[in-house]
Amino acid sequence: MQRLKRVIKKMATIGTAVAMLGATISGAAALDLADYPAPFVKDGSYDTSNAFVVGAKAAASDTLGLAEIATSLQFESKTCVTGSGAGGGVSISGDSLRISEGSDLLEIRETLGDVRETITELDVDGLRGGIVTTDEGTTEYNQYLRFQVTGESLTSPIVNFTENDATVEDVSDFLVVKEGSNISTSFFEYELEFEEGLESDIVSNKLDDLEDEELVILGQVYNVVTTKIDTVNDEITLEFLGGSIFDTLEEGEEKTYTVDGKDYKVEVLIIEDVVPETVTFRINGKLSDQLDEGETETLDDGVLVGVSDLINNDAGEAGSGDIVEFYLGASKLELKDNEYDDTLYEQRVEIDNENIEDARVQIRVNEIDSTTAEVTSIKYRLNADALPGQTDVFVPAGHGVREFLDEPQGMLGNWDIRYEGLTDTGVSLIKLDPSGDDSYKLTLESRQGQTYTFPYLTNEGGVLRFGDDEHDFVFSEGIAENLSNSDTNIANFTPNIGDEDYFVLSDMDAPLDDTSFSHIVRYDSIDISSSQLLFDDKAVGSRKFTFSALNANVSVLGKANLVFGGNTYVTYVENSTHANHTAGSTVNANRLAIDMNSDGDIRADEIRFTVNGGGVIDFGRVINATDSNATYYDAVYGTANRTAGYSGFANPVVGDTLRLNGNTTPPQGANITLTLITLSENFDENTPSQVKSRTTSTSSQNEHFVIGFDITRSNNELGLNTTLARLGNHSAFNNESQFAGTTFLDEPDTNEDHLIGLTDYGVYIDLYDPSTGGQDAETLTIEYPLSQRGAEVFITMGESSVTKTKAGEICTVASISPKTLLDTEAGSGSNYNLILVGGPCANDVVEKVAGFPTCSAWPYAPGEAVIQLAENGDKVAILAAGTDAMDTRMASKVLANFEDYKLSGMKAKVTGTLSSPRVSVE
Repeated sequence: MQRLKRVIKKMATIGTAVAMLGATISGAAALDLADYPAPFVKDGSYDTSNAFVVGAKAAASDTLGLAEIATSLQFESKTCVTGSGAGGGVSISGDSLRISEGSDLLEIRETLGDVRETITELDVDGLRGGIVTTDEGTTEYNQYLRFQVTGESLTSPIVNFTENDATVEDVSDFLVVKEGSNISTSFFEYELEFEEGLESDIVSNKLDDLEDEELVILGQVYNVVTTKIDTVNDEITLEFLGGSIFDTLEEGEEKTYTVDGKDYKVEVLIIEDVVPETVTFRINGKLSDQLDEGETETLDDGVLVGVSDLINNDAGEAGSGDIVEFYLGASKLELKDNEYDDTLYEQRVEIDNENIEDARVQIRVNEIDSTTAEVTSIKYRLNADALPGQTDVFVPAGHGVREFLDEPQGMLGNWDIRYEGLTDTGVSLIKLDPSGDDSYKLTLESRQGQTYTFPYLTNEGGVLRFGDDEHDFVFSEGIAENLSNSDTNIANFTPNIGDEDYFVLSDMDAPLDDTSFSHIVRYDSIDISSSQLLFDDKAVGSRKFTFSALNANVSVLGKANLVFGGNTYVTYVENSTHANHTAGSTVNANRLAIDMNSDGDIRADEIRFTVNGGGVIDFGRVINATDSNATYYDAVYGTANRTAGYSGFANPVVGDTLRLNGNTTPPQGANITLTLITLSENFDENTPSQVKSRTTSTSSQNEHFVIGFDITRSNNELGLNTTLARLGNHSAFNNESQFAGTTFLDEPDTNEDHLIGLTDYGVYIDLYDPSTGGQDAETLTIEYPLSQRGAEVFITMGESSVTKTKAGEICTVASISPKTLLDTEAGSGSNYNLILVGGPCANDVVEKVAGFPTCSAWPYAPGEAVIQLAENGDKVAILAAGTDAMDTRMASKVLANFEDYKLSGMKAKVTGTLSSPRVSVE
């Protein structure tokens, strides 16, 4: 109990800026449970005069209940505003922990252990420690949950986008837990550590002082009921009992309990005063076996009854008969280590009388002398055992691991690993849409949220070119070197944007720039008489600019400064009447050479488009040729003969010439590779696993994540090569061998016309390959996240509830440090708004509040509890208390989850069970 303050302080570690749905909290004009959590929390503000009080001698379950209430109040201490973000969010109330930690995102295909190696009581209260006192001494105990162990191997779960091998129609994101068969393939390690050693005398091959001691293991309260030790062979066995109902009955007494909605009438027929003592129950009319301490029996419906202790009530003592302490809905845990002086793990675990083949345990024991020993630690590991028909455990969003294990009880305690889907970051759309079977349009969204749709590639008439059959799509600069009023050297002026051509503008600070503001613009017309250039920004409409004459340079008609998105793009206008003009038609008259990346020169730079979210589109890796017509080539089918000194291009591969302006017919089967690049710096850890697994380079920190799609030309038709949707790295940008070489997309059996996939960054790809309907060309749809998508994975202890936000709403949860006091420290408590957990017989402060019940006049029967409000001087007090420890826990659960119950008035009576509480107004 001395550790209570430190344990509760961990509530402050719940992160700020948690997105969740807002709630209006009414103020309390008068005392009424309907107004709770006011006045403890009002209008999203936590009252710092609140104090949580629990008895110094209270049961462990009282402290668990207190922690649940504290966590609930913290989640109510929030402020919600309308935000500008497009994404929503998810949060889990109750005792839970999000695996993503601060800026360390749990990435897609990243193991849980890479983000959270070890989880402690500072993270979740179900791992809180405690104190155990035996006749031989006192020790504090600690609990740890690990997903990675230094120097050892664990197979930590990951979130992957894959095909579920049990339901082959499912291709989606899953939390995947790999099956295993040895200690290194366990998916978690649990440790119960005793700091000073849990010491006991050895009596009749038992650690006698340990029996009847209470421990919390992974959120579940257990009692040590039986121990065995063999110091000759170094063997130890520990048996524990826990359960949803814990009670004490006398011989001949009967009582009705409810477990999971079903009533059980329990009668203690006889307690035999023999060695060993035994008890016989009649439960719902059926006799049990004679049960000794630590023994259990499974009822016909699978519910266990277990005996914790038998107490012989000798004549003359208070009461009239012998007593049995028992669990209904019991959980029995037996751990055995056949060699407790080594570091090996043993397959000696039984839960509810069933051998757990995939569980392993290591119990460390120190023999102090021939009659005394101490347990120093218990470690436990579990291999995943999937449901029949599955090779691994696949957990879909909205579910937990336990649900999909063949032996869920092997996880121990009352915890789970829940998967709540991918983070809702909002997305921008990229779409490659066919027009018939010989043209493609491309849709992109800029970082300013502007959507562009324009002709990207065509093979109409058998001529392959960027744009459509009449207008080029230009994404490489022409040449306008050293032009000035005194320069007449027309050899360094090669314009490349003609009338009604489409082109890209992007203020690129580097060849790959995720901060660029990009535009798709069409050159509409020129009015020479008024020196006007007219353009159409395909997202925002027409723009008009004036050019000024450069009289000394006869090849250039004038110069203009185009301003798009606040950036200036210097433009030179060709003089179409000059003798060197070779266009031969008015279609390409007065062509433009534009500084398309706003870097201060016009030297054939390739221009890329930055989409909303920071992804960079490369339209085809074009280079500038040396011929006078400024022909453009694809890098894969390029030429080694080009003018040196132009920036922005890697060396092309020598091969077949592919001219995209129609001067040379490209070979059938030629590919244009459209690539989408995510800079490594935008990843949470700069080392996306899909790149690392597909490259031989050792400098992965400097690489970028590339998705390549090949547009193929065959029989004068265009299409997407579905087997060459590839992943690679930018350091080998023109080396196709660095791509994966085969598709990373999966085909759902429910829709065989689609191939879908998800990258580590969270880029969702849908490649539609129609098998019917007469449309031959494939459609590519990409959803690019506005920031890296992560996986929403939570560790939960006990029951919890999930809250998801609306997009655009942002809530901030307060970081509070609840004041927690033992009843021996609280005095009268009149200076605080009190949250009292535990009845007056376990918490001395309860009787000090006027109107609350006293120990001697407790009005409730076993199985009943109360939630009650009262004035506390100028403050307020609320009580959550039951007849016994489990009843108190039941009341605490109702108060922590108050939104699920209709509390009203000054007092509410709670009955039922921990799993199914019922509330009635008194």
